[in-house]
Amino acid sequence: MYFLSMVIACLAQQKLDLPLSLRFDDFLAGLFRRFANKPNKSTDLIYLLILLHTCVALVCFVVMLFIGQFLWGTGALAIQVLVLLCLLGAGGYRELLHGYSESWGRGDMQGATYKARMLGALLPVHQDVSAEGVHQATSRAFLDHLYQRFFSVLFWFFIAGPAGGLIVRLNQHLASKSYGTLAESAGALNHLIDWLPSRLLVMTFAMGGNFTGCFKQAGAMLRDPSADSGTLIFAGACGALGQQAPDQLNGKGLVAISAGQASLEALRGLTNRSLAIWMAGFALIAIVLA
Repeated sequence: MYFLSMVIACLAQQKLDLPLSLRFDDFLAGLFRRFANKPNKSTDLIYLLILLHTCVALVCFVVMLFIGQFLWGTGALAIQVLVLLCLLGAGGYRELLHGYSESWGRGDMQGATYKARMLGALLPVHQDVSAEGVHQATSRAFLDHLYQRFFSVLFWFFIAGPAGGLIVRLNQHLASKSYGTLAESAGALNHLIDWLPSRLLVMTFAMGGNFTGCFKQAGAMLRDPSADSGTLIFAGACGALGQQAPDQLNGKGLVAISAGQASLEALRGLTNRSLAIWMAGFALIAIVLA
């Protein structure tokens, strides 16, 4: 059941670019707004977060049990798809990425930089950034977006159902907002949540790209339990893409523009192949467990 709902939700989100996840983000922001921009008394709120996530898991379990009893399989499937559509992707992101690619293709670095910031690229505000720096930051932001909004959610949804997906997105929200020490605790918990799926994604990059190059560039971090998941995923993607990697952007003018566009397309191809491998793996596990 989980696998079927994942397939339907992924196809719907990728084709329609629905904004439900952004509305869910707004709901979370409203729910936790009193914690924003305020210093927390406790320096270690990880136990409070674990309690919160436990409550979310119990509520989800009871609700899904009720739905399964009274609405049968079709109702449960519809609810699971709806939950996933509230967690996957971000409406308008694909359009922004297309706008970035168009600005880059025209050689409009100012426009590309503006779009890069809207895509979540971490770039200094009052400082000129090289074209290579903009492209690398945008590529990393793109990978972070796909990992957090697709791969991580799908992994934990498959493992723990709607509760797993909701807990991941809730914790990501708390870690990324201005919630003081609450955000620090959520970030620490995120490190644990991301440990396995981030490494599985890098291994998938190796399967879908340059196997040797991927492990050569990311092998040390794979063995390091303290490695940041975003840095690990970016390194794995660069190694898997070889000469088309975002960190291999060489040349100037038209050469750099062409190389940047080819690099972005190669990155999108790698992530699409990786998602296909994940779905095939989920299907195989579902068949074995059926």
